[in-house]
Amino acid sequence: MNCVIANNEPLLGKGMQNFLAAYPDVQIMASCANAQELQTVLQQEQIDIVFLDINMPYLNVVEFMQTQMDRNFGVIITTTYSQHAAKDFDLNAIDYLVKPIEEDRFLLALQKAEEYLQLKKMNCQDGPHIFIKCDKVIEKIWIEDINYIEAMRNYVMFHTNKKRYIHYSSFKNIDTKMSEFGFLKVQKSFIVNPTKITRYDSNYLYIQDVKIPISRDAKLAILKQIKELMGATI
Repeated sequence: MNCVIANNEPLLGKGMQNFLAAYPDVQIMASCANAQELQTVLQQEQIDIVFLDINMPYLNVVEFMQTQMDRNFGVIITTTYSQHAAKDFDLNAIDYLVKPIEEDRFLLALQKAEEYLQLKKMNCQDGPHIFIKCDKVIEKIWIEDINYIEAMRNYVMFHTNKKRYIHYSSFKNIDTKMSEFGFLKVQKSFIVNPTKITRYDSNYLYIQDVKIPISRDAKLAILKQIKELMGATI
């Protein structure tokens, strides 16, 4: 695991280096004190995990994360905010470490990073499917089996004909991931597999017997996409 520590607090950065030193499989590629150094490392090195301070100088972390949605590395945020407040940023991070960082809590974040990398590796192995963590078990779901995805606070539920899978993730993260497979966000709480739509009208679409509302604000754009995907009517 190749890591970067991006933090302008020398003592905190040194503490994280000491934590990581106990793990021979973890290599610290760089320790960055500002945004320019971080961007240079990301361009030059193959990085798996970035430990990123939310208050890095000259770096808007929200904008950074938004522009890195297709990144090949995971991010663990370090912050002075409370755990709840930090998650309100919805940065699609693996974990949030609140300062001062205790070693046990740091090692838990490192475990989450290892799970993230495992899922990433498994997702790259063969055809159209994803791996998600459900109740401490890694589940493989074929894309063609997913009917729709529903937001549930800090979780999402994948609906298939056989089973429902509950996965801890932001809805925004899942929307970004599933759009790669042609899925459509049709309402703030629903993402659908367009190949599963059986019928629709101006306000709702239907997947078998499930009735899903279409967003009022984006109705025209969504209906246009659905019509194009399902073909012309006669």
